[in-house]
Amino acid sequence: MAAQHHLESRIGMDYDINKIKRFVQDHFGLALTKISKIESGVINTNFKVSTDHGRKYIFRVYNNRVREQVYFEKEVLNYLIKFRFISPKLIHSRTKEQVLLFENKPCVMYEYIDGKIQETFDNSLIFKIGAIEGRLHNILIDFKPTAFKPSWEPTDLPDLIARHGAKFIKSGFPSAREITDFVEKELTKYSFPNNLPSGVTHQDIKPENVVLNNNEIVGLLDFDNSYVGAFIHDITTTIIWTCFENHELKQDAVHSLLKGYSQERKLTRIEKENLLHAIKFRLVREIFIGPLVTPCYPELSKKRADYFFEVYKKLEKDQKLRIVPE
Repeated sequence: MAAQHHLESRIGMDYDINKIKRFVQDHFGLALTKISKIESGVINTNFKVSTDHGRKYIFRVYNNRVREQVYFEKEVLNYLIKFRFISPKLIHSRTKEQVLLFENKPCVMYEYIDGKIQETFDNSLIFKIGAIEGRLHNILIDFKPTAFKPSWEPTDLPDLIARHGAKFIKSGFPSAREITDFVEKELTKYSFPNNLPSGVTHQDIKPENVVLNNNEIVGLLDFDNSYVGAFIHDITTTIIWTCFENHELKQDAVHSLLKGYSQERKLTRIEKENLLHAIKFRLVREIFIGPLVTPCYPELSKKRADYFFEVYKKLEKDQKLRIVPE
């Protein structure tokens, strides 16, 4: 894989935990009391590390990234720490590196953020998520990483389908051809102005990546999908994961998110005008990207693709929907 997304089936790798333990001890000089695999990971493989000094860390192995793409994430996280943003803090190895190789795959270690993950958010939490995202965009709007990271913007998707669609169809994934044909057709409906505000975006703000403590957000995790793109497609990523219930878009939840977001960064007129259009595009993108990057989990990926397909069809029929409050 060069400078592009690696979409081969290397996800869901198992590693010898004793090898992981030795690697962490040798490269980070830590005296470990416990190391355990975190089973909830889908793309990467994560381990919780405890030391004899009571410190806790996360050791992550990237199963589908090359080193340069992890360098991009490293630059973003190191920049955010300067602003005391609630993102993971990377740890240096004994040789002062933050991105290493374990069994020829990039890996990092970062400080553990204590708290809990909650499956669903009420509107008060969605408001707080919006404020966190608005602050994130404000911080990153002028930041220019030196490492390259490919993106999943509207102009990228047709090329992604052209390069990987045939292989995806041949993979045996359920309904792969139907998914590819549907997404390819629907993408022709979506184009966006070139002057949408942009910068580094997170691209995966959803409940499983938000750490809570006493109903306050204390950590925003998993910048693995981050890239430079239009902020609106990051906002709509958060919307599709937090503002739908039983296939219905909850307008009050969207309003809460945007109200929180606007406390930190005001939406421009052009973003407001394109928001509903962008939500629909983001649903179409998820129908294809989800199965494409997680082929090792066909049951989960198909379930999610079917869900977003139904959500999209329902949203397309709703002609009275008003997203941005006046």
